[in-house]
Amino acid sequence: MRSTSVRTGSSGARGQRRARLLSVSVALLAAAGALAAGVATAASTSLSPPTVVAWGLNDYGQLQQPAENPHTNPTPTAFAFSAMPDSVTQLGAGGLHSVALLASGEVWSWGNNTDGEVDCSGAPDIDVATKQVNWPGTPPDIIAVAGGESHTLALASDNTIYAWGYDGNGELGNDPNVNGFIQCVPSQVLLSTNPDVPLKAKAIAAGDDFSLAVGLDGQVYAWGADFHRQLGYVSANDVNPVPTLVMAGNPPAPLTGIKAVAAGYDFSLAMSTHAVWAWGEGDSGQLGRLPQPGNTCVCRAKPKKVTLNGVKPRAIVAGTAHALMRTSLNDIYAWGSDSDGQIGDGGQNVNAPTPVLVPFPNGVTSWGAIGAGAFHSLAIDQASNVYVWGDDSFEQQGDSTYGEVDNASPVPVPGQVAAVLGTGSRSLHALIGP
Repeated sequence: MRSTSVRTGSSGARGQRRARLLSVSVALLAAAGALAAGVATAASTSLSPPTVVAWGLNDYGQLQQPAENPHTNPTPTAFAFSAMPDSVTQLGAGGLHSVALLASGEVWSWGNNTDGEVDCSGAPDIDVATKQVNWPGTPPDIIAVAGGESHTLALASDNTIYAWGYDGNGELGNDPNVNGFIQCVPSQVLLSTNPDVPLKAKAIAAGDDFSLAVGLDGQVYAWGADFHRQLGYVSANDVNPVPTLVMAGNPPAPLTGIKAVAAGYDFSLAMSTHAVWAWGEGDSGQLGRLPQPGNTCVCRAKPKKVTLNGVKPRAIVAGTAHALMRTSLNDIYAWGSDSDGQIGDGGQNVNAPTPVLVPFPNGVTSWGAIGAGAFHSLAIDQASNVYVWGDDSFEQQGDSTYGEVDNASPVPVPGQVAAVLGTGSRSLHALIGP
């Protein structure tokens, strides 16, 4: 179900894993805090006891279950973090791994460990056991986490950022020569290395193989892969391992007043109190507009505003090639790829190059937290019920039945409630907290 037309036109490395990431969507929900597409959010209530419910793809133990056939679980299943000493406050989903933030500020992880995204123990690629992330020196007090395809970001209370995992494109932001490739020990993200100057931030987001942050001054920094101009500037050799300001306008000037960022597969979003900016890959309308006819490049290096027609944004999230926005009126708009009904307006295979209102299902009067998986979307209503729409290739609808049944409108995940949710645009599994 990947063939897609456009409302007025049409709707893409790391080997086999990346190819599979292009064919499935997933999300992460946590009743204990939220990260939306890697965006740091406000403080949240803890889960006690530390128990989550999981479903979807599990081929690398990312559901904390043995990776056995079948590799999918369509039934939301509870499991407890028995090894963890404290309650879970936030969860993050990487491509094939999961990360949990505890009330104590500790970070734990499990799932795929091919690139050191879980720990340095030398554990096998499939690791269902939760492992505490080991820090070099005194552990920092972590307040937010975000997962990319094979790397993880963590924001500390002193506003420094730590990164670990795969670094083949400089997405860790701490090696100007991009020589490390794999770093299983968290290191600070640096603005410069001579001398070391850490980047200070108030929000983070992890894309496929790039990273975003909102500085304390409300400006946006980006680093990592730039193959589709997702860094907001034209970088040498299509990669930049050094966090660099995202510029807009003519003459170029830094974005200012930014409250949150979101990272899709190869495009980026930034949100202020009155506007949403988009840049990077735009082949499916995920930048809020379609490429001009005849253009050979559908990428945009310079951020431009998404047309909102007076709507005020309050939250943004990004999937592989679509975006969601919750407004000040607590409704949802979506734009970009609709290959599997992830826009949520009842249609399918018709991309949305401008924001489209997602109609309320029966009984829903407002939306709270929102989330975007690779090809599906999630939201929590005013009664804490979890809704999902879009792709079901790996049972991410959570309806306890095998078989692909995409939904082009929001439907409830049976029996599941949550207070807030967070997502990782490259994850292949779903988790919620009670």
